[in-house]
Amino acid sequence: VFTDAVDLTTNLRGLGWDWARGTHVPHETRPTRSALAFLLTTALCFVRDIFVCDALHHLAQSVSPSTFGSPSGGPILDPSLPLLKRYVRSSKIVLLGGGTVYFALSMMFNLATLLSGVLHPKTFDPYDWPPFAEAPWAASSLADFWARRWHQSFRRPFLALGGAAGRVLGGGTDAGMVLGA
Repeated sequence: VFTDAVDLTTNLRGLGWDWARGTHVPHETRPTRSALAFLLTTALCFVRDIFVCDALHHLAQSVSPSTFGSPSGGPILDPSLPLLKRYVRSSKIVLLGGGTVYFALSMMFNLATLLSGVLHPKTFDPYDWPPFAEAPWAASSLADFWARRWHQSFRRPFLALGGAAGRVLGGGTDAGMVLGA
């Protein structure tokens, strides 16, 4: 009962539970035949994510030291720059910031995977820990990005909390659910 309670509170995708229907599971790229090989590969991915996240964060800060170095922050659109430079600069900051968020979330997911494997080696199954996302940069549309490519970890909480409330506020419509989620 305790193990099920922990699984229900930490298994955001719902893998192994009936409420996981419709959840896309990304294609696995790590070796799954051996839990040890899987965990070693995950550890390497974790270390990679630390370095890439830190590098992208540093690059984003270097693009605009006045925005990130100031206690009050600043705009990413610098009105003193010519139009093209202004938007190239803001696009760099947005892309670097998005990459930072992606690798930070991936890093934390890999850490959770490692902790699960180390703390529960007898019950650890690599198939319970599919990749965090499936190459979101390869999305062919917004629907592909949100439905398959980006992480599915928050799908259930977004639908159960925001989607349910949005549906009620939207008069029982699917549009209200979409906006709420």
